Amino acid sequence: MNKMNSDLHADETLTGMSDQDHSKDDARKKSTGTALVAVPAGSLTGVERDPREEVWGVLHNAKRTEAEVPRTWRRRKIAARREAAVQAFDQLRTQFLQGVRSEGLKRIAVASPRSGNGTTFAAVNLARSLSRVPGCKTVLLDLNLRAPGVAETIGVEAEGNMDEFLTGEISFFQHVVRYNDGLALGLSRSARPNASDLLQSGLVAGAVSEMTHLLKPDVVMLDLPPILEYDDLSAVLPHVDGVLLIADGTSTQTKDIAECERLIKNRSKLMGVVLNRGRT
Repeated sequence: MNKMNSDLHADETLTGMSDQDHSKDDARKKSTGTALVAVPAGSLTGVERDPREEVWGVLHNAKRTEAEVPRTWRRRKIAARREAAVQAFDQLRTQFLQGVRSEGLKRIAVASPRSGNGTTFAAVNLARSLSRVPGCKTVLLDLNLRAPGVAETIGVEAEGNMDEFLTGEISFFQHVVRYNDGLALGLSRSARPNASDLLQSGLVAGAVSEMTHLLKPDVVMLDLPPILEYDDLSAVLPHVDGVLLIADGTSTQTKDIAECERLIKNRSKLMGVVLNRGRT
C-alpha cells in the first residue's frame, strides 16, 4: 500500500501565547522529556521505499468479484485454490524471471496456437505468481479484444475497455487498476470485432510505452488472441521483447507449434512453450 510520510516538527511557534499557555507547554515538556525529530523514511529500518509506489498508489483498486461469482471462480480453477497449480506456476515464474532478467526483456506477449489452449488462464496465474515476488511489479493487459477474459478469470470487474485506453478516449489512470501491490491490470468488459484494425494502427505501442514510463514495471504481459486464427500477434510483435507460447497438451498439434515458431522467428524471441495440460 502507498503510505504518505509526514514530518513531525517539535519547534512550534510560541508568539502570542499567554503565560498560562507557556506554563502548560513547559509542563508538557517536563512530563514527556521527549523531542520529536523528523527522520527520513527507511533510515530506522534500513529499507528504502520503492519510488514506484507513489505512482502505483494512485491507481484505483480493482473491484473483486470472487465472493459474488463463486461458481465461475471454481470453474476457472484459479491457482490460489489449488496448491499443486500454485507450485507449478511458481516454478514457471522462476524460469520466466531468469529469462527476462538475464536478457533484459520487459514486454512479453502470451499467446497460443488456437482457441481453448488456456492462454488467459496461464497469463493470469503467472501474473499472480509474479506479484508475490517482493519488489517485482507486473502489468497484465488484456489485448484479446475479440474475446476478453482476464477480468472474469482473475475475478475482478472490468469498468472499461482496452480500446478506449488505446485510442485515448480515457486516460491511463482512468483505466489501469491495481490488483495488489505487485500487479496492475488493463481490462476489457466487452468485445471489439475489428480488433486487428486497432492493433495495426500503432496505438498499442504508444499506450504501452506511456504506461511503462509511468509505472516502470519489471514485466508487462500482453494476453493475445490465438496466433493461427487471427493476425493480431503480427501487429504486436514489433513492440514486444518476447513471446511465451501456451500449448494444450491434450489437443495442440506439433505442426501448430511449428507454425507459430515460424511466425515468431526473426521477429521476436520465443521464450518457451508452456504445456497447459499434461496428457494422461
